[in-house]
Amino acid sequence: MAYSVAQAWIVEGYGWYIDWLYVMDGHRRQGFGSALLKAITERWPDVEFDAFTESGEQFLDAIEENESLTSRGNRHDDD
Repeated sequence: MAYSVAQAWIVEGYGWYIDWLYVMDGHRRQGFGSALLKAITERWPDVEFDAFTESGEQFLDAIEENESLTSRGNRHDDD
């Protein structure tokens, strides 16, 4: 049986907005939400997303921390 483990609802108002992003409980912390968010931002680069739950806040914090670590690791200083 096939089923979606992560889903998102994206709406257009004054710009693109992720209304909600859900990952099934048994599949959380495995990268599905991050992969879905990455695909959404590649398709809609100006999309906005705010978390309204504690788990959503944790998800966004983890995404931001990962991006921060990645950008620091990709810097090349010629000094």
